[in-house]
Amino acid sequence: MEKALHDCVLVIKDGKEPQRYDKDSVEFLIDGANCYLEEGEEGPKSKVALSKSLFNLMSSYEKDGPTNQLIDELNKFLEPVKHQCFIGRKNQKLITTYVAHLKHHPAPGVFACYLFSSMASLGWLDGLKRCQSQECQKFFIGRSNVKWCSKTCGSRSRVKKMRKKNKL
Repeated sequence: MEKALHDCVLVIKDGKEPQRYDKDSVEFLIDGANCYLEEGEEGPKSKVALSKSLFNLMSSYEKDGPTNQLIDELNKFLEPVKHQCFIGRKNQKLITTYVAHLKHHPAPGVFACYLFSSMASLGWLDGLKRCQSQECQKFFIGRSNVKWCSKTCGSRSRVKKMRKKNKL
């Protein structure tokens, strides 16, 4: 029997329509964490709290993997999340979809922890890295041999290294 894999994460906030997050939504998480790198504590309080939570989670996960401390922190934040199970059909097979219900105006950390833990457990954050450029340090997902988040960062870093070498 073929195992049905989840292709999305559904979240209902404040009793509204479910929001669908899929593998393409990983960029939303990465952008949120990178936003904290760029803007720091400036901006709306809830946006700062969300981006700071994402930054801290991704920093810990990228550096040390799923440590007991990270798992304990995630479980603490996810305690109030309630799930509802829906059964559906996809390609003539039954699939189970769990929908997370978040309480009215959930803390940004709860939302960040839920999305992060769901996406990490589905393998969508495999290959999470930090840019090797000292000026950048942004998160990105890339192959094992990729060091920089963009061609610009890679080029800038190589030029800087070459200039330093030629200076000596």
